[in-house]
Amino acid sequence: MRNVRWKLVSVGIAAASLALVPAVASAASPPPWVGDIPGLAPVAPDGTPAAAPVRLEGCTQTLDLFRDEPDRVRQFVPARYELGHNAYFGPGSATIFASLLACDRAAVEGGPAAPVLLAMIGVQVRSGPTAGDSLFDPMWDAYNRSTLNFLPSSSWYLMTAQTNNPAVAAFLGRSGLEVETVPGLAFQTHYFGTAKSDRADVPSAVSPWRAETTTMFPDCCFFHNHDFVFWQDGPRGTASFLQHLHSMIDSSCGYQLHAAVHAVQRGCGAKLEVEPGSALADFLGGSSRETSMVFNHPDSRASGYLTLPPR
Repeated sequence: MRNVRWKLVSVGIAAASLALVPAVASAASPPPWVGDIPGLAPVAPDGTPAAAPVRLEGCTQTLDLFRDEPDRVRQFVPARYELGHNAYFGPGSATIFASLLACDRAAVEGGPAAPVLLAMIGVQVRSGPTAGDSLFDPMWDAYNRSTLNFLPSSSWYLMTAQTNNPAVAAFLGRSGLEVETVPGLAFQTHYFGTAKSDRADVPSAVSPWRAETTTMFPDCCFFHNHDFVFWQDGPRGTASFLQHLHSMIDSSCGYQLHAAVHAVQRGCGAKLEVEPGSALADFLGGSSRETSMVFNHPDSRASGYLTLPPR
């Protein structure tokens, strides 16, 4: 999710690094994070694990990013979390996000599959150290904790989360996550034509919100995975889950040209609205926010999974 020049350089460096260590590559399977190297997602060795507790099919995801001041955002995130640095906004900024994950099918622990919408608002934080023993893992951890990690494998601290799927809510809730079941949660898409737009309506009893997102520049062939880790500290302690989606493809407002595109075409971008005077309004610094740094995935109907960290 950066400009084409950086993407090509990233892939070239990654490929060169792998080529320099053939003994390691032949001795074991490539590490799962290879799929996060932009452009390698379609061939990455990251199929859905047989034991994945929540199996996802036919998924797309909208992700809206809002630049903010670290000093203002810091008060909302527990002190032991370090705020993340998004490469689009630079190291002097904090990144608020709003996201809607929509999947045609979600099967929880072998149960019957049903559609799922999962709505989330929070802030980007730095990833923790990797747990693998691959020789590549220290290098990947350094990437993960740097501004070069421009989104595919990022960590996010949740302020609020809602779903329309009770089985998914129960699964995440067992880890201590506070995920509200909202049967009326809705996601409408209009992905035909030049403008690719969608709208999320979250009629939560506690934290209602809605977001409208429009993009104009589809990425024809630049694939990436989503390996997002979501964190939350609640009454039952620290909880987290991993969301993996395979071979995603973006539509945006032009990557690094997003601000210029938005200045010319105000319709390209997103507007997030919350209830005035609510805790979410306090977190956002107002009852609405707008941004041109947005991504949706009209051409992606990805497979993937949700999983909890080992205990």
